Amino acid sequence: MADGKLPSLLLGWSLALLISALLVWAGQRWPEPLEVVSWQVWALVLIPPLLMGLWIASRWRGVPAAAMHPGGDGDKGQSCNSSHAQD
Repeated sequence: MADGKLPSLLLGWSLALLISALLVWAGQRWPEPLEVVSWQVWALVLIPPLLMGLWIASRWRGVPAAAMHPGGDGDKGQSCNSSHAQD
């Protein structure tokens, strides 16, 4: 694994384990079930995907056209690394 990715991986897993431990602790501290409020449920279901979509859309403009259409001269199926033309 690349050296730069390992710290990110460890940070992600550490945060996930911390959140899991906090949820276990909260479940033991307050064992009664939560009251279901429909607007809160809809907010939890809809807001994270909307935020992720906005984040992806904001980064979409930064992708160069060459990365979206490799080999922009219309040669379909030919590798950019190929030294010979396809027949």
